[in-house]
Amino acid sequence: MSLYHNLYERHKPEFQIYEGLIVSHPLYKVNLILKKDYTIKSDYKTNTFSLRFQFSNSYTLAEYELKKLLKLTNNLGWFPANMSSYDNDGNFKQLVWDENLRNFAALIKKQFTNILFLFEAKYDIQVEDFPDILYHVCEKKYADKILKIGLVPRSRSKKAFHPERVYLCKDLNDAVILINQFDSLDKNKYWVILRIDVFSIQDYLKLYKDPNYAEKGFYTLNNIPPFCISKLK
Repeated sequence: MSLYHNLYERHKPEFQIYEGLIVSHPLYKVNLILKKDYTIKSDYKTNTFSLRFQFSNSYTLAEYELKKLLKLTNNLGWFPANMSSYDNDGNFKQLVWDENLRNFAALIKKQFTNILFLFEAKYDIQVEDFPDILYHVCEKKYADKILKIGLVPRSRSKKAFHPERVYLCKDLNDAVILINQFDSLDKNKYWVILRIDVFSIQDYLKLYKDPNYAEKGFYTLNNIPPFCISKLK
């Protein structure tokens, strides 16, 4: 029996929670895949990319070309937010994306065939490179329980996939900043910082960028067992 199989059997619930979950792949990976067949320009500041494609004048063929593109980008977890083009006379047209393809059909039929799409991520972005040590901010009254049973998304269910998230900070300074923000909202709560050693669970742990704490925070749907957690003095 392989080492990976033993690991999977031991932590099966943590692996299975992500089975069937569609995620948005990181922008750099999307760029590597799409640039083989398409003209793509990535914007890492806004986490978007633009893609230009010359479609056929025949709408039937253009629709086929588009659906081929959409199948690939959808599998990567990205969708077209809008599209723009110039016709042969230099007239400019920009339309929002619509899933029934009416706006796309209108562009093709009016000879706006060289189309630039702006793509955005459908879902939060998975983080592939993160520190071995992370931090979790919690109210003091919950700290002892967390140290005993671990960090557990409260609504984990075997029948449905609607888990809450466990939020983690990238470093200690970010955790302190977060506590200061909490204090500014409520002076009557007391906060502690927990140190999370994620190295020992890195085989199944998946982290995503926290959209409300960009570049400083992550969230996970996984349980974090108590042996990974310690309380800072």
